[in-house]
Amino acid sequence: MSLSRRQFCQAIGSSEFLAAAAWRSSIGMSLVQQGRTAEETTGSHIGSLYPFVQQQADRSNLELSFLRSDFRDLATWQTKARATVLERLCYAPPSVTPSADVIRREDRGDYVQETLTFQTTPDLLTAGSMCGERTSLWTSTTSILR
Repeated sequence: MSLSRRQFCQAIGSSEFLAAAAWRSSIGMSLVQQGRTAEETTGSHIGSLYPFVQQQADRSNLELSFLRSDFRDLATWQTKARATVLERLCYAPPSVTPSADVIRREDRGDYVQETLTFQTTPDLLTAGSMCGERTSLWTSTTSILR
């Protein structure tokens, strides 16, 4: 199938290629600069964010690097790293009793499906669905919610 000049111009015009080139030329970028990608100009796949990320990395003393001599085993490092991440995220909700409530129970023949809600934090109620044999459903529910 051959492409007519009209079809070609419509395809190019509907793409953002020409609009981006026109905008770049209006702010004084040469055609050579327009052709370069952010990766080519910064040497990074994160483009224009590279200077900011590099500045953050340069400020860090890599206190959680597993390669430091402070950490001899994985368990010690994981404990400290998890505590630091949670502290920096500022999210450490108090633990609560799940207190599950069954909203709906459906008999599906060979198994029973229950829709329930349970508390994960004092402020958050989580919904879930559980399937199991009639005889073992409550045993498995208890073990999951604890």
